[in-house]
Amino acid sequence: MMLLPCVQSVTIPTKPFLQVILSVISIWEVLLVIVAFILPFVFLQTSVVRRIKHLSEVMSAISVGRKVEFNKGEITPDSSNELHQLAVCADRLSISITMAENALRAQRKNS
Repeated sequence: MMLLPCVQSVTIPTKPFLQVILSVISIWEVLLVIVAFILPFVFLQTSVVRRIKHLSEVMSAISVGRKVEFNKGEITPDSSNELHQLAVCADRLSISITMAENALRAQRKNS
């Protein structure tokens, strides 16, 4: 039994890609999808990433011995936000290091 070659024809669309897409979905749906991706990105940048970067800069300054002041208005010890709790711990660490430095200086002065 001999098989004949199958010949298929392909039609190339004459409309531009954007026009074909917009015939299937509306511009409002496209905008809705874009907004659905942009809003979470902006939220993460403003509420999470910026605070982590600031906290990282503060902790880096503390690690090399520079005195750094936190923005006390944003820090609340009873907050359930993990970033706020971490900032409170970093603030306490800074205060503890300052107290230890002062105690060491006083001990050296008295010796």
